[in-house]
Amino acid sequence: MREATHTWAGELARYCRIQLGVAWHQRGTRRGFIGTLLIAVGSLSPAFLPRSSPFWALFAHAQSLATSPIVRLVGTGLAMAGALLLVDAWLRLRPQDPDGVSSPDSVAAERAGVKHWAVLVIWSLPFLAAPPIFSHDAYAYAAQGWLAHNQINPYDVGPGFLPGAYADQVDWVWRMSPAPYGPLSLQISHLLVNATGGYPYLTAWAERVPALIGVLMIGLLLPRVARRAGADVRFTTWFAMLNPMLVISFVGGAHNDALMMGFVLLALWFAFWPGPARWPALSGWWWLVGALAIGVGAAVKQPAILTAYALPLIVRPWASWHRRDVLITAGRAVLSFAVAVGSFALVTLASGLGYGWIHSIGVPGRNMTVAPTTMLGSGLAWVLDRVNPAVSHHFLVTDFQTVGTIIGAVIIAVLAVTVARRKPLTFLSFGYLAAAIAGPSLRTWYVQWCVTLAPLADMRARMVRIAVWGTLVMLGFDAVQMAWRNSAVAVGAVAMGVCAGIAWTRDRQHRRGLRPSVPASAGSPA
Repeated sequence: MREATHTWAGELARYCRIQLGVAWHQRGTRRGFIGTLLIAVGSLSPAFLPRSSPFWALFAHAQSLATSPIVRLVGTGLAMAGALLLVDAWLRLRPQDPDGVSSPDSVAAERAGVKHWAVLVIWSLPFLAAPPIFSHDAYAYAAQGWLAHNQINPYDVGPGFLPGAYADQVDWVWRMSPAPYGPLSLQISHLLVNATGGYPYLTAWAERVPALIGVLMIGLLLPRVARRAGADVRFTTWFAMLNPMLVISFVGGAHNDALMMGFVLLALWFAFWPGPARWPALSGWWWLVGALAIGVGAAVKQPAILTAYALPLIVRPWASWHRRDVLITAGRAVLSFAVAVGSFALVTLASGLGYGWIHSIGVPGRNMTVAPTTMLGSGLAWVLDRVNPAVSHHFLVTDFQTVGTIIGAVIIAVLAVTVARRKPLTFLSFGYLAAAIAGPSLRTWYVQWCVTLAPLADMRARMVRIAVWGTLVMLGFDAVQMAWRNSAVAVGAVAMGVCAGIAWTRDRQHRRGLRPSVPASAGSPA
């Protein structure tokens, strides 16, 4: 048995080495690797590193470097150059899509049989040794785990309640804010605190472990779900797995959304799975196991619960408005939510942290983002404050956010009784997009919920172009925010202009069809 296991492991390692070698020999793969490497090096700048970061000890004059314009400009320039190379590499590897056109680099990659998972591994390597990228959230996760380690409930107080190295790493905006995440996410951070011996930076860096587990789940399950859903596997894995937002936010940023989406894909896989032949009576009911997985995913981050509605509709579509059909569909939906909520409750009970996240769920909306309702409310409040400085109009921000949340809920409800009836995966993609855009806080990794599932929806050529440009807009926001934190907004603005030019050029090449598409048999899917 041991010899058989050793042989199997050896064959797997050999297969991985071969596929990584094939991927590395493609120009697009190397270009993307250089991009992530430059981003990783550029992350060693004040925009990414807290003042308490041990990286400053690597420099001879830490304090002067922390405020040096040269360091800020160089760090921003490297990160922007890396982001441009990564975006260009992604667009160059774009396979055949609804336009029926493939780029030259994609043709070469398909002929060589390049696996998208191998490209993702190569692109991710530089981030594994880098501090958290384009976000300080991983430091907040670590500090919340430190609170739990000291038997303080992170739902009751913010990291600043326990002064020290962990709290010092957290951005001052969130230092006194309680945790809005699910209890499993907090206990994972608690486990990482124990595993790293209570070393603050190492704990934050280790937050990549659950994020990478989530990315691994996405990489393994997404092609299989796409195949069963009848979607284009190569296009799905290119758009979702190689998407720069996933590489930067899930791998580089170590966001817990990665693990949440991993459980969402696991649930969808169970919904499509016919089950073993020896248990024919259970065929068509494995979505209930998926509902269990959704409850666990929601314990990481709550938006996963939306998937519970789609699971039974994947197996049995809502065919008509006849009373019997409506009652059956409603009953299965209620059962799905009951199982998901039940497993969520069990995880919560085991965590011992309770449901305090209900009171802090609005925490992400306290900081300015590009969320439409937050921007509208803030803009109107700013104008009225100039007209009547004696009265504060900040309440308008909260009012607009509340209205936006209601609008988002209405949109999801309408999608649930229209699109979801026959296209549950399209409902999920659009539903997560509505939740992200209409919410009080809009982040790149929130949009990634939709991006991960979008290729499983019925995407037309125009929708693909909109999705690609939407990806670039969100990356642009992150890049400009990073440049602003480094006092180098001009560098970020120029980089985004260049990025738009690259995207425009690649899109025109795609639409003109510079190369004929390659038959599906030319390369195996991811």
